[in-house]
Amino acid sequence: MKLIFAVLLTLSTISSFSQTSGSGGYSTFNTPTKGDLEGSMYSNDKFSTLKVNGEDHTGKVRYNALDDKMEFSDNSFYGFKTGDELNLIDVKKKYLYADYKDVKENNVSGFLVESQSGKKIRLYKKEKVKFVKGSVAKSSYDKTIPDKYVKEKDVFFLRINDEEITLLPSSRKDFSKLFGDKEKEVMDYLKKNNSSLNAENDLKIVFNYLNTIL
Repeated sequence: MKLIFAVLLTLSTISSFSQTSGSGGYSTFNTPTKGDLEGSMYSNDKFSTLKVNGEDHTGKVRYNALDDKMEFSDNSFYGFKTGDELNLIDVKKKYLYADYKDVKENNVSGFLVESQSGKKIRLYKKEKVKFVKGSVAKSSYDKTIPDKYVKEKDVFFLRINDEEITLLPSSRKDFSKLFGDKEKEVMDYLKKNNSSLNAENDLKIVFNYLNTIL
């Protein structure tokens, strides 16, 4: 009987789940396979003082990149609207709550980091974390792999003037076409400087240049 009870208890523990509170309610994730989860669901674990549209906010927040939510340190809720700009002072990041199309062309609303600002064109990036389920060793020859949070590759977006936010093209040709009669000039610049459209530092330099010619 003791052996049966121990097996049932183990199965119950593996199949259970826990909850973490978010700004919009609760999100669920599987109980860690062994010990604590590796990694973090947050782009920065630290809660930061906040300004919303330039005005001081009473709460402190951190961005949950797993659920695309802002979490408040006191578990309070604040409903952000499209166009709200959130400055997280302590981590030196500016987020925009925006409507945009994701990589699958779905219309979504969520938080984007403003990577580079300018009068004519702005660069945004989407931070994303995914949960990867681990596995329990079934014998002494196997290895237990803990559950973990894994940071995914940032996805970049742009906004020209006050038009809609769009996915940043991956090819220089498609990117250059966005700028009309400046297409050849932009393409020549990208080639001359060997600029990568997948590297944030390169993109910041490119966007600085674009804001001088548009």
